[in-house]
Amino acid sequence: MSSSPSSTSTPVPVDPVAASVRIVPARPAAWTRLSRVLFRFAFTYLLIYAFGCDNQSLFSLIAFGAGDWLSFHFALVWIKPAEWLAGPVFGVTGVGAHFHDSGSGDTAINWIAVGLMILTAVIVAVLWSILDRRRLEYRTVAAWLRFLLRLTLAFSLLGYGFDKFFPLQMPPPLLPVLKEPLGQSSPMTLLWTALGLNPTYESICGIAEITAALLLLFRRTALAGGLLAGFVMCNVLLYNLFFDLLVEIGCAKILPNVSTQSGVIRRDEAVARG
Repeated sequence: MSSSPSSTSTPVPVDPVAASVRIVPARPAAWTRLSRVLFRFAFTYLLIYAFGCDNQSLFSLIAFGAGDWLSFHFALVWIKPAEWLAGPVFGVTGVGAHFHDSGSGDTAINWIAVGLMILTAVIVAVLWSILDRRRLEYRTVAAWLRFLLRLTLAFSLLGYGFDKFFPLQMPPPLLPVLKEPLGQSSPMTLLWTALGLNPTYESICGIAEITAALLLLFRRTALAGGLLAGFVMCNVLLYNLFFDLLVEIGCAKILPNVSTQSGVIRRDEAVARG
């Protein structure tokens, strides 16, 4: 019995040209020259700022006080030159010419230190652009930078968020504050008093910051965390700007009592030296 013609398979001819073609993955598109230069500057500055500001630095996660020690002394890399330049170059006199505990981070020394960070980032970006001019993109490095910034922002939001949630950052106002004439109160005192009078509102603000921080910790929810953090921090920035809170940069706010033999001014000597 002969087989049916339909049961026989007809061989498919192979194109020798197509068979010899090897599929090569497409190379990532090259960044523009301006994008590469701006990234080098942003990478350097953000890295310096993340670790050079002694306020909610990731160094603080290191246990047994070693992290706080690293955070403070890394900040001194920028604070000490700023202190040397404050008087001779910028004409700062008195207590403001020395690094001192102010409860804020917006002293003249801190602003000069941020200027030095920016200047350093510019110099590094120029040298980096010269030495690494053949590289066309920095996608991997950019991903690690985003990860670092996510952790830094989340750590800062958690710290301030829990301070608001309990609430500790703006505590209920004391009797002397309530007895002070309204016209004699500073904008910051009025804001702090208003927020301290309503702990529930302060706790809700803390919950928003904590939620944003938790979302930032995971890659799939990082975008939602970034959007929520942007909304929350814009509100905080407006408070700082329009109520004269003086914490726009928040660098190196606390000066530990360390020996002056290491070149650091002690907290109780800052006023005397002014």
